[in-house]
Amino acid sequence: MLKTLLSTKYRKYKSVSTDAKMLYGLLLDRMYLSVKNGWIDNQGRVYQYFTIKSAQEKLHFGHEKICKLFLELETSDLILRKKQGQGKPSIIYLKQF
Repeated sequence: MLKTLLSTKYRKYKSVSTDAKMLYGLLLDRMYLSVKNGWIDNQGRVYQYFTIKSAQEKLHFGHEKICKLFLELETSDLILRKKQGQGKPSIIYLKQF
């Protein structure tokens, strides 16, 4: 799926930065773990938790940069984040493209 995202066939995602695509790749990779853990909502959608701090550690970027990358993925319609409240990580859904 990441290979498809990087393809020139999907011009809609051409403007998505390489760093955001890298973050998407990490989220995509973790999706299999979510399935294994049974993290599926009432609508049958697989979700995951991936904190900003975890993303910072994996990608070696600062807090602000990671926040911008998550926002970029959201505005590009690649992910949906649902806030859970203060101190709790957002629920992240990967969208189909």
